Amino acid sequence: MKVAVVGSGPAGVAVSRALLDADGDVQVEMLDFGNQIEPESDALAEAFRGGLAGPAERDRLKPARADAGIRENVSHWLKALTGRAPLLDLTEKARLGSLFTFRDVDWGIPASADAAPLSRSLARGGLSNVWGAACYPMVSSDFATWPITEAELVPHYHAAARMLSLSETDDALASVYPIHGTPSAGFSLNAPARELYLHWQTHGDAIRALGVHAGRARLAVREHDDARGVGCQECGLCLSGCPYDAIYRADWTLAELERSPRFTYVPGLLVRRFTEGVDGVSVEALEGQGGPVWTHSYDALFLASGTLSSLRIAAESLGHHDYPVPLVDNDLFLVPLLRTRGETIPTSRLHFTLNELALRVVVDGCPVHLQIYCMSGQVVDRFRPLLDVLPGAARSAVDRALGRLLLGFVYLPGERSTRIRACVEERSPLGHVTLTQQRSRDSRRIAGRFLRFLGRHTRLLGLLPIGPPLRSTPAGHSGGHLAGALPMTRDPGVLQTDRDGRLHGTRRVHVVDGAALTSLPAQNSTYTIMANAHRIGSRFARSA
Repeated sequence: MKVAVVGSGPAGVAVSRALLDADGDVQVEMLDFGNQIEPESDALAEAFRGGLAGPAERDRLKPARADAGIRENVSHWLKALTGRAPLLDLTEKARLGSLFTFRDVDWGIPASADAAPLSRSLARGGLSNVWGAACYPMVSSDFATWPITEAELVPHYHAAARMLSLSETDDALASVYPIHGTPSAGFSLNAPARELYLHWQTHGDAIRALGVHAGRARLAVREHDDARGVGCQECGLCLSGCPYDAIYRADWTLAELERSPRFTYVPGLLVRRFTEGVDGVSVEALEGQGGPVWTHSYDALFLASGTLSSLRIAAESLGHHDYPVPLVDNDLFLVPLLRTRGETIPTSRLHFTLNELALRVVVDGCPVHLQIYCMSGQVVDRFRPLLDVLPGAARSAVDRALGRLLLGFVYLPGERSTRIRACVEERSPLGHVTLTQQRSRDSRRIAGRFLRFLGRHTRLLGLLPIGPPLRSTPAGHSGGHLAGALPMTRDPGVLQTDRDGRLHGTRRVHVVDGAALTSLPAQNSTYTIMANAHRIGSRFARSA
């Protein structure tokens, strides 16, 4: 039996891993556009690994906006801080100085939205090339509307944790986010995060009595050297693309899959549509922009190309153009947090720049997930053009203050976030996904109450919010966690899927990426997407 998997991101490699690991003779062909990073960026990583990187090499890792003029930068940040432009544009996030993750998307994943950037990728490994590596499972209450149970997903969380080299510390956070992998000691925390974490542990009982679950972040980062590669070297370049490749990318798993004689990676293809017949599924793809049409038949098809691409492929294949479907994303707010415990730490002394701590609490019946970053040079560099226009004394005062600040990312669940609807318009050569958005009426209120909650309990939690919650985009949502376009339901209808991700109206087509999520929790969803993809692949392989 030969099956096709469309896409090489986390969902694609997870379902492929399950199909190959099960007993049987399933042959897997992964169809992918597969853009790769430029040789210059590989050479840059080699320079850092060899200790040969100087100021010129570090300059190449600065944020894309760093070289813009003062007037342009000030205008941009003023608009962003007043909610008229994205405060956090994920499509500007480079890996080792390269924006290859987002190359060709305007052609290959044509989509438009009226208030937020859309994170899309045609790269080998997809958006995992630039993600923040945060991994949290769903909690028991998250499964209320799902057609599967928590118990059904647990063994596949275990499988995903192994793929991700997931770093999980058994602390107070485990009481709400279960540990499904192997607990570890975790990374060496930066001084600001360490002092706050120790404060939380000292007052653990009182904090739990508030209904707060707080602990170390769960991250897909290799802690130590192993057979798959080098562990974290504490170089502090996490947000620019780890030169040691210690932050999980789907390419890790893809490289392992390529060693199997039953797996074939086929790059250079942009899947346009499928046609299902009595004996199988015929897949039609474009061989590059303006290239010829490629077709091949398979016994089954797994869509893992990302929410917008999977929606487009499904709608075009089944003739559901202009059919509106709801999508979900997390409303995301940013807020500076003043540490009320510990000393001032210069931003240049931080050795790790991903999020280090996390906190969860329910506000007005809404779960709120907070991820906490230290104010590293990489974070400050994004605002440096705005700081540089300050007078010298003011700039020095701000620099000193930054040593006592943390940056909080406040996530809300999809059901309490911006309402999004999408439809696929028929165009040539590819359908165009149009998104319309209506900002949530109560998400800012929830975020505000959450910050007031932190403020009331500053002494116990060690955090004081500075200012109001800042929307990450004018619409409020992140633009990077779009999900649920082809959701799993107990009784699927048009452009919906069953508990095995099987697309309504088909027998051999399964959706395994974020499009299949029934709901979107506040905590990051990649871990759950991989576990669900692995579950669907395992069930298919057992029945094949």
